[in-house]
Amino acid sequence: MMIAAVGVSIYNHGSRERQFLERAFVQLSLGQGSEPVSVIGLKSGETAAVILEHDCCSGAGFDAVAVRTSDGQEFYATRNYCGIEGFYGSLKEDAVRDLPHFIAFLGTQGYQKR
Repeated sequence: MMIAAVGVSIYNHGSRERQFLERAFVQLSLGQGSEPVSVIGLKSGETAAVILEHDCCSGAGFDAVAVRTSDGQEFYATRNYCGIEGFYGSLKEDAVRDLPHFIAFLGTQGYQKR
């Protein structure tokens, strides 16, 4: 009985995370939603829009980050930057050069392409 309860808890946790990411990508691609969006301007003029959910600030019970680049590529991760300030703080100078460098940075940080 205890194992079943733990399994349901883990599923619900993952389900909320998946639902958040689905809504975040709809918002990033169609502009429909209410989550705060941060736009990172790269030196090349390209951009990346970011929506973060971080449990330490919201109490949501999970961490997730959705990223959509100006060329339409989408990436996600389940890590906690503790706000957009933490995300910006993790960016290295080379990562903001252009999209190929930004995407390479996401890869080193464990992001997955959607």
